[in-house]
Amino acid sequence: MSLKNRILVIDDENSLKEIDSVLTSLQHKGLSYSVTHKSPETGKLKSHDYKVKGPVSVMASVTDMKSVKDITDCFLVLKLDESIVQTEKILSKQREVETLDGILKEKKSEFIKRKHRNAQKLLKNYAVVNPYAKEIDLKADMPDATSVQPKYLSLIQAVCLLRQYHKEVCRMEDSGDEYIEVDFFDIEIANRVMSAVVKAARPLSKDADQALKDTVELLSEKTGVVCGEKGALSFTVKELAAFSRLTDYKARTVIEELEKAGYLEHLAGSNGKTMQYCLSKKELGVDFELLKPFELKSKG
Repeated sequence: MSLKNRILVIDDENSLKEIDSVLTSLQHKGLSYSVTHKSPETGKLKSHDYKVKGPVSVMASVTDMKSVKDITDCFLVLKLDESIVQTEKILSKQREVETLDGILKEKKSEFIKRKHRNAQKLLKNYAVVNPYAKEIDLKADMPDATSVQPKYLSLIQAVCLLRQYHKEVCRMEDSGDEYIEVDFFDIEIANRVMSAVVKAARPLSKDADQALKDTVELLSEKTGVVCGEKGALSFTVKELAAFSRLTDYKARTVIEELEKAGYLEHLAGSNGKTMQYCLSKKELGVDFELLKPFELKSKG
């Protein structure tokens, strides 16, 4: 059975928790397993081997991220905006669809989608070579480093494949197989996308997400400026609890979650002493060093 290059969509959160190891295997090379059957003729048990070919792209929707936290490293996590502002935009869009302008926009949208689908049919399955891959400066002590880097490299590869008609097709000397190479424009496009989603790679609970926003506001008010270098930006559990109107216990809980996710760092204090925390480099936006096209061009 082959699921290679197919998309598997899962909307049952309970099922996702039960087949996490299976999904991890499918996302890579595939899955092999054995099933024992009883022969209706002899009554003896016989083992049959099955293989599902991969890789497979997996899409899933969940409401409780804690229940699937063990496999989030294998996914690119996107959060839904459930704010009042976003809800107002949705309601406005729903009303617009019923108007003449809305109907014309929908027809134009379908035309654009059809054009993109037809363009994708023209893409060829070339191997993609990234001559700049070794230039990535990803710190080994960064949380989830081994899962974030492949996502970035895969994104560059996907952009390169989509732009294949802007490239020269090369051939490998040994096998004669065709390949295309990543260029500076591919990296620049991938950087714009990656910088927008890299912070969502490690999801937070709603309480922790709100606490993180409150922390940024708290530190901005304390210093009187927008948060910058972490040295002078520290806060205590009691300060966050008072600012966010949380109990001390709840504040400690969300701080612990943010610290484990790499958004906060413990500066000082221990049991019996005041604990001080600060925003980590990750939250300040410098934990993941993206390839810089212009610097690469000057090196070349």
